[in-house]
Amino acid sequence: MKSIVNLLTWLNENWSFITTILVLVIAIYFKAKSFYDTYKKMTEAEKEKQFQIAVAKAKLALDEFILGFVADAEINWQDEGSKLGPIKRAEVIQRIYEQYPVFNDVVDQKEIIKFIDTLIDNALITVRETIRKGE
Repeated sequence: MKSIVNLLTWLNENWSFITTILVLVIAIYFKAKSFYDTYKKMTEAEKEKQFQIAVAKAKLALDEFILGFVADAEINWQDEGSKLGPIKRAEVIQRIYEQYPVFNDVVDQKEIIKFIDTLIDNALITVRETIRKGE
């Protein structure tokens, strides 16, 4: 009998927390079900389009990070001379791999380095144009 009283007391003291958790669980369930139903109805072309949009957003975010990394490398090594391009590039690539460890899991590392090099070259052009405008 005492355990029932303890249970009822606990429920009385925590009813708002319990209700909140139940509502959140139900809301997450319905949102996940809605997403799954929508995804299931999508054609392969729509799925590919959504994937391409996600890739474009990820590339834009990566471009911004790389621009910051390249600018930092240029600032950190500006007094050392102009022959340090490979060192700066290695520093930027190292920071990218630290920021995005998922790149370590890519099977074709040569291809990912080539992709990163292209992004670095684009960021370097932007940094140099910005420096030139600032002088």
